Amino acid sequence: MDGIHNDEANDVPYCSQRPGNMHGCGHDGHMTILLLFARWIAKNRAHIHCNIVLLFQPGEEGWAGARRMIDDGALENPKVDRIYGLHLWPTVPKGKIGVRWDYLMAQTSDFEITVHGKSAHASTPQMGIDAIVVAAELITMVQTVITRDVDPHQDALLTLGKIQGGTSHNVIAEEVTISGTLRVFSNDLYRTLSHKIAALMQGLETATGAQIDMDRKVRYPSVRNPRELVEQFYTVLDSMDDAVLVEPVMAAEDFAEYQQEIPGLFFFLGVQEPTGTAPLHSSHFNFDERVLLTGVETFKRI
Repeated sequence: MDGIHNDEANDVPYCSQRPGNMHGCGHDGHMTILLLFARWIAKNRAHIHCNIVLLFQPGEEGWAGARRMIDDGALENPKVDRIYGLHLWPTVPKGKIGVRWDYLMAQTSDFEITVHGKSAHASTPQMGIDAIVVAAELITMVQTVITRDVDPHQDALLTLGKIQGGTSHNVIAEEVTISGTLRVFSNDLYRTLSHKIAALMQGLETATGAQIDMDRKVRYPSVRNPRELVEQFYTVLDSMDDAVLVEPVMAAEDFAEYQQEIPGLFFFLGVQEPTGTAPLHSSHFNFDERVLLTGVETFKRI
């Protein structure tokens, strides 16, 4: 579930058989943990005195699966009072639990900016509006939003990962698209940066005559753990040695959608080997499957 578009480079018997697709983010491990936990629940049903809902949620990788699950009633009938989730994490030591209260993961907003210019022959640029030149100016300008409009003590990240435009070497480009992502923790900072980017776009429209549109594709809120749930969580671990206090990360996770509805706690299950582990979404990402049992045991203790 939730494979990613990558060619797996691992030399293992269970290597992906589908070119261009692999399990490179650990979601197959998450499903395995939940299946093992479900088997344990079935065997111990007589000793469990509460309702337990297991959510096998697809679509975290850019499809807002959590929000769709909520809209389809996943937290109702029976009504869910609180929710717990995990993610395999390659920078947390193998078998350790990484957690923190307050912000754990950033909110993210994926977007696509389209610059609409006016095509013309390369020999008569004055007859057109060069969308490539406008896009280049915009790319430079929006980077200053992070370096000059954000308090250095706050975390913010803007990545423009894709640009596409132009049809020929001797034609003034009529349209350019720029795709990127904005990542912050607080809603206030998100609004500030969004307004600043919009103002830059508007100013560039006035200066160049181009039309610039922004389409926000997907937005995930921040994963933010309540102190009360974190303190309770510590009590169910075997010992404090099992837990690692982690720093907030700029990666995003749509588990945050559940936290918008009910109290919830999200934690990392470490898969980092002493010699190092490939990062998430790497073609070499792999993990020791024995750590999945730690995930099952943690859910049992919860």
